[in-house]
Order: sequence, then structure tokens, then C-alpha cells
Amino acid sequence: MAKYVVTNLKKLINIFAEVKTELEKHPDRSINLSWEFSFREKTRSQLGYFFGGIVEAIQKHFKEIYGEEYSKEIIKELLYVECSSKEELISPNGKTIEITKRISMMSVEEMSQFIEKVLIFCEQYEIPLQPELRFLWVNNLNPEYVAEVEETKFRERDESYLRYVRSQPCIICGAYHSEAHHLKDRELAGLGAKTPDYMAVSLCSECHRNYLGSDSHITTEKVKRLAPFLFRKLSTKQFCKMCYERYLKCKR
Repeated sequence: MAKYVVTNLKKLINIFAEVKTELEKHPDRSINLSWEFSFREKTRSQLGYFFGGIVEAIQKHFKEIYGEEYSKEIIKELLYVECSSKEELISPNGKTIEITKRISMMSVEEMSQFIEKVLIFCEQYEIPLQPELRFLWVNNLNPEYVAEVEETKFRERDESYLRYVRSQPCIICGAYHSEAHHLKDRELAGLGAKTPDYMAVSLCSECHRNYLGSDSHITTEKVKRLAPFLFRKLSTKQFCKMCYERYLKCKR
């Protein structure tokens, strides 16, 4: 059962296109659709929902890489072992035992740390995630750290990062087979040189062609309007540099 979080009309259209394709391939198959609207901050149950989406993405990736379908329970256990915090308890017989915390046992702060570690795990193993999962970290940023990264001098050319960007789903609609599109920034554009590779984002060819104009400033503003959840708290340069910083950390 596929789960999606729809953040714009283009993503919704893309999902229904997938449903239409499946029905055309299997006309005898019935498809059950259900949905819910949410306008609140992420609660424990919503974080559980996002965790479930990440588990499904990892399950799909492992099947493509290893040709074996691991159960969701196995993948959840893997993520808990790799990313969750531990707690010592006194058992009824008086012995001290160490347990791995589940989401239901975590505080809000522990849940944020757990999700962050899961996202880093996915980035380290280059597991493609839909934008609403891949960029969950934008909601929990330390302003001082953002300012520090913004001032960091990164190298301007990095072909390995461009390959990574192309491997990820489109940040607007979630489709695969992306292109590495360089977002323009007024400050960087004034240098009179090609836009640095750390300013690249994932865009599928359809979104690139249908939504983006030739003017650099208009192009960037359209991307920001179509993927507002990415830029709600960050400028274009801050967002791109934070993405690149995370990529570098995962490669160390």
C-alpha cells in the first residue's frame, strides 16, 4: 500500500497518473484510495506515518538492489537498532537490561533526533526519498548552525553531488529520473561565473520544461512557490548549502 503526503497540485496530478497507469496495466485490479487532510504541527502519530513512508522507501530500494523483499518489520528493526537511542531498565529479577526505544516511547526531542538519524542513514546509502520525507530536517534547524553553514566556503564544482541530486525524486512532484537544476541566487549571480554545483536541486524534465522560464530570478521564485515547504524557513542559498553540507557529512 503506497502512502503519499501531497504538498501541491502537481504532486497530486502525478499520483493520479500513477494510479491510471496501474489500472491500464491491470484492468482487473481494484484500487482503494483513502486520504486525510492535516493542517496541524506533526504529532506522534504523524511522525509514525512519516516513519512508515521511509520504511516503504527503504523496502523498495533494498528489493531493487538485492533482489529480495525484506519485510517492513525487519526494516523497522534495522532502523531502530541503527538510529534509536537506548535506555537501561531494571527487570523484575533485579537485572539491568538495555532496550531500544520505539517511537511510542520517545519524547518529542528524541523523536526529532531519531528521524534525523534515519534521514542521514538514507542519505548515506543513497536511498531515494520523496521530498516530504527527504527534507523533514528543515523543520528542526538551529539558526546559529544555519548561519554558520551559509558562511562556509564550499568548492564550486562537485560532479559526485550532481549525480546524487539526479538520483533523487523531483522536489516539486516527486517523479524520478531527475535533472540537476542550478537555482540562481542574486548574491552568487553577481560573481559573473557559473552557478556553483552546491546550488543544484532535483527537478524532473517535465517540471523543468513546463514550470520554469528563461529568466533566472523568475525560475528560482517559481521553484520556491511550487515547493514552499522547503523554503519556509530558509533562503535559496541557505537551503542549498544545508543540503550540500548534509551530503558531505554523509560521505565522510
